Amino acid sequence: KEDVISLAAIIEGEAKNVEDMHIVAGILLSRLKQKMPLQVDVAKSTYKGKGLPLIPINNPGLTAMSAVIHPIETEYLFYITGNDGKMYYAKTFEEHKINIKKYLR
Repeated sequence: KEDVISLAAIIEGEAKNVEDMHIVAGILLSRLKQKMPLQVDVAKSTYKGKGLPLIPINNPGLTAMSAVIHPIETEYLFYITGNDGKMYYAKTFEEHKINIKKYLR
């Protein structure tokens, strides 16, 4: 229960629309399963260690909680929000770096 709220709190800050919330939930759950660091901007502590923050970082809404319970599974492991406000996804770190150069600069 607490893990759902903690992850939903991250998703609330990372994604702005319903579909992106479900995709980001799938990505972050995949990272957790693979024991990868989450490395999300809304929770800086996720850059220092693996797993979820010790406590939720905010009060998530029902949409974010639903996204955690019903994630969209993809092959993506990385995402960014571009300067245009859209989410861009990548399967590899190399693709992710290309997205950063393309959409954040």
